[in-house]
Amino acid sequence: RVRVRSALASVGVDVSELAVGVAIEPEPSGPVDLAIAMSILVLLGKHAKSASIFIGELDLAGNVRAVRGVLPMLNIGKRLAYVPCGNAAEAAWSEHAAWTGDHLRDFLDDGWNGPTNRATQAKPVYADISDITSQSTRRVLEIAAAGRHNVLFVGPRGSGAMLAAK
Repeated sequence: RVRVRSALASVGVDVSELAVGVAIEPEPSGPVDLAIAMSILVLLGKHAKSASIFIGELDLAGNVRAVRGVLPMLNIGKRLAYVPCGNAAEAAWSEHAAWTGDHLRDFLDDGWNGPTNRATQAKPVYADISDITSQSTRRVLEIAAAGRHNVLFVGPRGSGAMLAAK
């Protein structure tokens, strides 16, 4: 792959002399650029984390781009994973450790004293129906949710319309 070769060149690893063949069966439908690059780096001795999962797509400059569907990949793998920074919020939902980076050099071992970033962004806080104190409002919301009906929230600021809408 041209992207992998170019990304490795951006961190100072010349693979033009190497004959590296990567066979992935079945043909991958997901983002495997980072995994291929890290496999080559493990082969060259520049990275020692061979028992990890690497999820991400590389561009020609070596930047790691965010991808779709990281959470299922993390939960299937059940081991330490490295994901793009753009997927940190999604990776925070996983019960498995996930480290993030923006560039391929963030995942290298030379001068590496541990992961650069822990995917520990706060999980979104969703409103709970128990936060609504008005019994009639709760009843209306429960009936609307059960029947999949629409509800129009009207009221002055501070009346709790936004809390009920959430």
